Formats: sequence, structure tokens, C-alpha cells
Amino acid sequence: ACLAGPIFNLCVGLGLGFWALMKNTGKGEIRVELPANIATGFYFTIANCALIVIAGRVVGKGVIGRGYGYVACGLYVVYVLTSLHV
Repeated sequence: ACLAGPIFNLCVGLGLGFWALMKNTGKGEIRVELPANIATGFYFTIANCALIVIAGRVVGKGVIGRGYGYVACGLYVVYVLTSLHV
């Protein structure tokens, strides 16, 4: 539920939003741009997901240990510094 709910909301929200925009504008496609600050957040989110999988499946043998909390905090600090620079 903690994963499926947000994914459902994202898909339905974007789907209905773009459908309404396309209906109102009459365009068949909409150009979407990804600003640098949003791209930075996206890349760090993907990195965090990959690190969770590695920590849980490879390193922790099915358990995400306390050490990953420190890794996640470090990743967040790097993200904040990167997003301030971008």
C-alpha cells in the first residue's frame, strides 16, 4: 500500500491531467521538459531505490540493516548540496 498508492495517484493524476490538457488545447501531443532541479531529484530517487535493493538483496541477504540509514543520510546530504549547486 505504501508503494502502490503513490504510483496509482501519479499515474491517474498525470493521465487525467494530460487528458484534460489535450482536450482543452486540441493538441495530439504535449511537449514536456525536465528542469535541472527536478532531474536532480529524479536521479537521486533512482539512486536511493537502487541502493535499497543492493543493501537488502545483496549485502543484507534480505534485511536492510542500520548501516543503510547512514548511507541514506549521506545520500541526502549529497542531494541537498547538488540541488543547491544546480
